[in-house]
Amino acid sequence: MLYLGKVLLKLKDKYITKDEYCLFISKKLNISDIDKSAEEIEKYRLLKDEDKNKIKKYLKNEKIKNSKNNRRKSILNTIELESSYAINFFCSSNLFNFEDSKILISNEKELKSFIKENEKISIWIDFKEKKDWFYYYGNYDSDKSSAEFALDYYTDISDIDKAVNIFSDYKNKKIELSDNMKNISEEDFKSVLVDEKILEDFLERHIEELEKGLKLIGRQYPTISGPIDLLAKDKSGKLVVIELKKNRVPNKFIGQVSRYVSFLESEGNKDVRTIIVGRNIDNNIKLSIKQLKCKTDLYSFDYKVNFTKIN
Repeated sequence: MLYLGKVLLKLKDKYITKDEYCLFISKKLNISDIDKSAEEIEKYRLLKDEDKNKIKKYLKNEKIKNSKNNRRKSILNTIELESSYAINFFCSSNLFNFEDSKILISNEKELKSFIKENEKISIWIDFKEKKDWFYYYGNYDSDKSSAEFALDYYTDISDIDKAVNIFSDYKNKKIELSDNMKNISEEDFKSVLVDEKILEDFLERHIEELEKGLKLIGRQYPTISGPIDLLAKDKSGKLVVIELKKNRVPNKFIGQVSRYVSFLESEGNKDVRTIIVGRNIDNNIKLSIKQLKCKTDLYSFDYKVNFTKIN
């Protein structure tokens, strides 16, 4: 919303055609590309129709390797097929409307107010799975900004660099986060993420070290409630949700685990159980797991490294 709105406000004629959206908006991956998008669109509008068609023809001939879908042979074809969903999504708000194959600003004053209110608490989120995107837009939480969601999301999927970048921006007062982060240093924040990323890597390869008989189904297993750290089956065939605590607040963390369990049960799985692993399992976690209706085991962990001289 912010990206599209800012580009529209920068354009002389305050509209974006469907072709322009597909070519210059849809694949941008950084909020800092706003000026670039606007400049590209203005230059594109100076071209003759013949030259515009040559550009589109060239891009449609750039094929996607190993694509088995005849309608999605090229990236541009795929974007065009999916653009209607994206445009309808944007125009479902009261900020934009779509007429004569153009995205228009419904109310410029409201759009500017929206941008001003959300600029400091909004952030670009690089979703790894479509289900993660649906979870974000389908999970209205008035107390959580997109910056807080992004930090939780990157922490969940163990993307250390992106999580630390957001936390660093918070410490440098570039973005706002909830007060529960203020007493954590950047060094401690990164240390916990690194420790648990190492643990997650280890468990992916040696899941039976946690519990005999466990068989890994998937890591960062996608659900409509967000990605599960590790999903496994125990020796009796029951699903086991394995979550690493990381830097998450106990109540919100347990609530997230509960949603994973509910999703798996809605898929027809019975007696789903959970295992929670953390460097420090405090009383808050012990009390919070009482909210879970399923069997839950708590594990703490540490690392032991021994060196033996061999020469």
